[in-house]
Amino acid sequence: MARLPLRPTGDGLSPPEFTLDSANRSGQRPPLPCQRPLRVAIGSADGKFVHEHFGRATRFQIFDLTGDTLCFIETRLATPACQHDSHDDRQLERTVDLVRDVDVVLVAAIGPAAEAALATRGIRAFAVRDFIPDALRALQKAVARAHLTAKSNNLGGLTNEQEASTDRDLR
Repeated sequence: MARLPLRPTGDGLSPPEFTLDSANRSGQRPPLPCQRPLRVAIGSADGKFVHEHFGRATRFQIFDLTGDTLCFIETRLATPACQHDSHDDRQLERTVDLVRDVDVVLVAAIGPAAEAALATRGIRAFAVRDFIPDALRALQKAVARAHLTAKSNNLGGLTNEQEASTDRDLR
C-alpha cells in the first residue's frame, strides 16, 4: 500500500495536509448529502501518527469520515489524566467530555477505565499505531464492510465477529 505524502505544519495545531488517495479514484459514487459523517478523534501530538495513549494525550485530531471523503475538523488540546502510574478520575472525565461528539477514538493505547467511560457514551475506542491516513483508511474499510453509519448504528452494535474483524483491520 502506498503511503501518502505527509507535509508537517508549523505549529501542530493547523490541519494536517493530507487527503485519502482513494477519494474520487475508486469509481465509487460520492456519499449522499443526508449521510452523517463518522466523527473520529485521533490521539496524536504531531498530527501525522497515531501514537498517544488516551490518558496521556495532549492533543486529539478530529476528522469527519463519510464514504471516501475525509475532512479535518480541528485539533483539541487536552490535559493528560494519567501521570506516571496513576490517573485523575476527574481529569479523565474531562478528557472523555472533550471527545463527547465523536463516534470512534483511535489511540496507541487505552486503559480499561477510559475505554469504559467512552463506551458509556457510545464511543468505540481502538488501539492502533500507524500513520493517520493509513489508520483512517483501515477504519473506512472496516466501516464499509460492516455497513455502519455513525451513531445511527453506533459502532457499539457490532457483532463479535464484526468487532474482531474491525480490530484486525486497525492493527
